Amino acid sequence: MPLLEKIHSSQWQTWKHFLHYRSKTILWCFLIFLICEGTIFNLPYWKTRSMKPEFYTSTQLTVNSSLEKTNDGLRVIKIDPKPAIIISTTDRSLRYANLLVNKNADPKQVFWYSIVTYYSHDDTPHYGSASLPLLATEHQDHYINLGNYVKHAEIIFNNTYPGEILPFSQVIINPHIPFSINRSRSAFCFFIFILIILLGASSPLYRERLDLHSAFQILILGITTLMLMAFYVITWKIPNNAHEWIINTQVPPSYWTDHQEYDRLANALLHGHLWLNLPDAANLTSVKNPYSLLQRTLFVQHHPDTRIYLDHAYYKGHYYCYFGVIPAIIFFMPYEILSGGQWLPSAYAILISVLLGAIFATLFVTRLAKTYFKDPSLGAVMFGIWMMGIGSGILYHVFTCSFYSVPEAASYMFTLAALWCWLSSIKHPNKVSIPWVFFGSLFMACNLGCRPQFIFAALLAIPIYWNAVFKDRSLFSRRGFWPTVMAILPFVLVFVPLMMYNVARFGSPLNFGNKYQLTCADEEVAHFSYIGVLEGIFFYLFQPTTVSAMFPFVAPGPSETPQWLFQMMPVGGLFTAVAPFACILFAWPSLLKKKYQQIFVESYKSIDHHQTKKQVFWLIITLLFLGIVVLLFDCYIGGVSGVYMIDFAYLFVLAAIIVFFIMTPLSLTERKSMQGLVCRGVIYACSFLMISTVILEFFWSFSPIRNCNVLISDPQHYFEVARWFLFMN
Repeated sequence: MPLLEKIHSSQWQTWKHFLHYRSKTILWCFLIFLICEGTIFNLPYWKTRSMKPEFYTSTQLTVNSSLEKTNDGLRVIKIDPKPAIIISTTDRSLRYANLLVNKNADPKQVFWYSIVTYYSHDDTPHYGSASLPLLATEHQDHYINLGNYVKHAEIIFNNTYPGEILPFSQVIINPHIPFSINRSRSAFCFFIFILIILLGASSPLYRERLDLHSAFQILILGITTLMLMAFYVITWKIPNNAHEWIINTQVPPSYWTDHQEYDRLANALLHGHLWLNLPDAANLTSVKNPYSLLQRTLFVQHHPDTRIYLDHAYYKGHYYCYFGVIPAIIFFMPYEILSGGQWLPSAYAILISVLLGAIFATLFVTRLAKTYFKDPSLGAVMFGIWMMGIGSGILYHVFTCSFYSVPEAASYMFTLAALWCWLSSIKHPNKVSIPWVFFGSLFMACNLGCRPQFIFAALLAIPIYWNAVFKDRSLFSRRGFWPTVMAILPFVLVFVPLMMYNVARFGSPLNFGNKYQLTCADEEVAHFSYIGVLEGIFFYLFQPTTVSAMFPFVAPGPSETPQWLFQMMPVGGLFTAVAPFACILFAWPSLLKKKYQQIFVESYKSIDHHQTKKQVFWLIITLLFLGIVVLLFDCYIGGVSGVYMIDFAYLFVLAAIIVFFIMTPLSLTERKSMQGLVCRGVIYACSFLMISTVILEFFWSFSPIRNCNVLISDPQHYFEVARWFLFMN
């Protein structure tokens, strides 16, 4: 009992020290929150509190010649000129207009409008360049910011058609906008503040040596992981993923996307066949070359009722899934069996994968720090977890939870689990743990049945086990016979059935179906140019983000190319938007100089610092080499897409995590020297970029131009956040 009391007392003192040291930061965060909520976010309240509202029913409104007034609202008669509501005043300035919606409006209907303003003593129209959305929800205020010093304004409705009803029953000019503290906005602010308190540059956790026997540190690591998982869940819920991506969607004229492809694969396996049960499959046999886009288009013109399913493999009159089969086995088949025949939405399989991936990221990054580094700090390890969780490209798949993301999310989970097991297998000098090696190889081998690009990560076993093979001789030697067998056996157990699966479908063990896929190009002849590959490298790594002053504030930059290149642009490049903190990689060559090696050599764990330093050097080299190889492969075969970025992004980010550990050893964080200044500067820069990335990714989720448009899938979420910035839009 005295020992337990001593332990609890020690942990309580640690908590007290942390809270005392961060008390100023906590106070500043709270003051910033109060100032922002009381002034900036509630600026419309302060601007309208002294104004006199004016009420107009739909029959009292002034409209242009393209609209007529009815009991149901405003009917569009023509679209030239564009339909517009005209608002004017003589004795005061216009600030805001509130458009109230009638009871018969579609609660999910979105209208697009733009604003034309006329200023005092000026008949010149001033056009806003933005087209803004407006949700037709009853019992909801729809405020429109008209600006300042405006005497006359027009609200112009875009993308309308003759006969359409604009369901606005009343307009209030200069309404009293209430003071409000939005709960979701407050929750997001507190989430960011907690990140700043834990991972901010001045956090005392960067001066706390990593100790996995400390209950305080285990709890802090748990909180870090839970926050990462919470961010995943928030990102997952924003586009209403639980209900999206579960039905077939048509791509005119007769092309279809089946978002339940994995469910069909699982159902096919349970019923003893490998082809997917999709209609009209046999009809394509009459096409001489069904993989030719031109011939399929001509066929569709003569058979408009025939459905052709894109992104499927088509072979000998049947559709097949050319995505990896293992997710169907571990997620979709068990669910169908246990639920009595129901199908699992892909979004849940992805969510499970990424949440487990967050846990494995914590375990792997912690083990990485303990394996190679002498005195890693708790703060550096926590930061490394978030570097992997945010910068690896997994957020794209958390947000866009279609079946396309299932194999990537599963491979991300398997790869982190495999690397953790492999590092955990090196526990004692001259000995390798057989169970850890076996499960590490098993998880790594599963990548071939998920996303094959991740199988390249198996080559990381070379630097990880270099000493075990060439120095300690605990692998690939007579003494290490059984560990060697257990390292190789899982690849045989996984690869052989997968190759038999390919033979049963396409007659070749190495044919995964890509050759027979139906897509937007003829896979047999269409290839991107070498210039396109170079452009793809730029887009993937260095494409800047476009920032605007209008919600959601971020969008991809311009991406024109002289030759055809498939593009589905992410928010920006890896080093400019997705993981800007990974730019620390560019500092690594400088660390190889002798004068810097002497500074950071004490970072490495081992009696022989130079031996560990060589291992870390070759680990970074291998990561960069694999990242470049996979990047070139994706650019040449697939083009540019946020779907593919995870294939190589996690490799670059993992290399950046290692460089971060090298440059931020505990021994340098408090030194009042140039070395200590460099160490603290790295922490300041990376922590700032991390917080900025979290904010950018959050707002990128609401962009109307990205895949899985929140404005369409769940407009309530979109407008709930858009209303945070009423003072701007």
